[in-house]
Amino acid sequence: MTMASKQDTRPPRDQDLSTCSKVDLGTRLKVSVLSLAVFTIIIVLQQEFYVLSGVMTASVPRYKLSKNTTVQSGRTPPLTSSVSTATFSDEALKQMRNATVGLHPRNHLKIRFMLGNSSSKCGGGRKKSCRSKSGLVQPIGQYRTCAVVANGGILLGSDCGADIDAKDYVIRTNLPALVGFERDVGQKTNMTFVNTNVVKRMAECSLLKDRTRDPYPTRLRSINNTVLVGNKVSQRALRAAAQRNKVSLAFWTCRTCDLRRNTRINSIASKIAGWKFHSRPSSGLATVLIMSTFCDHLYLYGFFPFSTDKNNKEIPYHYFPDDAVAEPIFQREKHHMDVEYRLYKELHRRGVLQVQDGKCERQEKGNTSSPDP
Repeated sequence: MTMASKQDTRPPRDQDLSTCSKVDLGTRLKVSVLSLAVFTIIIVLQQEFYVLSGVMTASVPRYKLSKNTTVQSGRTPPLTSSVSTATFSDEALKQMRNATVGLHPRNHLKIRFMLGNSSSKCGGGRKKSCRSKSGLVQPIGQYRTCAVVANGGILLGSDCGADIDAKDYVIRTNLPALVGFERDVGQKTNMTFVNTNVVKRMAECSLLKDRTRDPYPTRLRSINNTVLVGNKVSQRALRAAAQRNKVSLAFWTCRTCDLRRNTRINSIASKIAGWKFHSRPSSGLATVLIMSTFCDHLYLYGFFPFSTDKNNKEIPYHYFPDDAVAEPIFQREKHHMDVEYRLYKELHRRGVLQVQDGKCERQEKGNTSSPDP
């Protein structure tokens, strides 16, 4: 015995609406799938466009990187032999400054405290006497030659110390070791940009019972009577470190030093480069952009995010041993150092700055003068 199909007893109008609903649902589903496919294609094409833009403008391939980076390949970049033949373009620098003018120290930095003896007009850590009426720093002069020195292992054996010390103004990043590495990295320092991770590690090292394991007192003495620039949240720890180690330091904060929340650096870098910067900018990138506002001839040292050189020789992440607190601070995926390096090489090509990523010309005698204030 077979059962008769259940007859639809609804009015014809309701039956028609039910049929339409089923048709509309199928149509909407197809449209949704199609829209998602189109959106995915657009995203892929957009990413390809950024990569192609970078290649066309910078001509820097994607190399095998250190373990903090995200791109893998077996190729290694060519090393420049020297920056002595560098050429600069006034017009290209002018265009760069049009984009970075808002980062000039007179608009961008504030004095938080000054400690120590000195030569400074505001000592004793009295914040009030250290500030101008506006709270901004006193004017920084215009310099002809400047060096921004990163901490890449490419500096080992580079003989760049005398070349760096010969520059009118020298900026370093993240409290590097100088003692014992003078031949390769020099000893002159005018300003140091420091991120919150390094300040935290410095505070942790200060608690070590074995004081020989703490590298930061020596590093701080190497930059005695200079300027530290960092995040406002680092103020208390840096003041304590300066007092504990009896060094004279001025601490300035900047509006883009909180790189975790800042989008301004990426916006400026994207405008200059011609392709998009999405990941968190490094302190090195922020330093380079700020330096471009008051330096006519800017030289970069130690900016090299790759694990091997042109001879396939392994390169350490930093040119100096890291502290005893933990493993080295690798940038992992929060920074795309290869993209930043591509920008530096493009600016090198334009004549805005010079990237020194190989050996410097050997000097007969290194510069052994003490660090300038």
